[in-house]
Amino acid sequence: MNAKCKSFLISLAIGAVLAAVVYFLNRSAGFPTARLFCDAFFVAGVIITGCGGLAFVRNQGFFDIMSYGIKTVFHIHLPWTAPRTPEEGKESFVEYKERKRQERKSPAGSLLAGGLYLVLSALMLLFC
Repeated sequence: MNAKCKSFLISLAIGAVLAAVVYFLNRSAGFPTARLFCDAFFVAGVIITGCGGLAFVRNQGFFDIMSYGIKTVFHIHLPWTAPRTPEEGKESFVEYKERKRQERKSPAGSLLAGGLYLVLSALMLLFC
């Protein structure tokens, strides 16, 4: 099983748990079952898609300058956070950004699972 498939299945399971929680919290409201499922799938879809969207933005390097700056400030002002080797302390921003780019994983699984929940929500909306 590749990483995208595993990410998709994990995101799908998390979305199912979120949808179940929303469904059971709203069950006593007296709404029709289709509306309950629509609300549950929508909340799960928005949360999962939002997390996938943030991961996508992170993968593009949007937060790299903040994390590099915070890491540098901590290394300078807090001696117990200093790098273990001299090479770690000499890493430039360009090297840091390249290293982070290679470590990142694709958010495709989360985006697909969130999109699936949003589609299910739209289908349930047709039956309300």
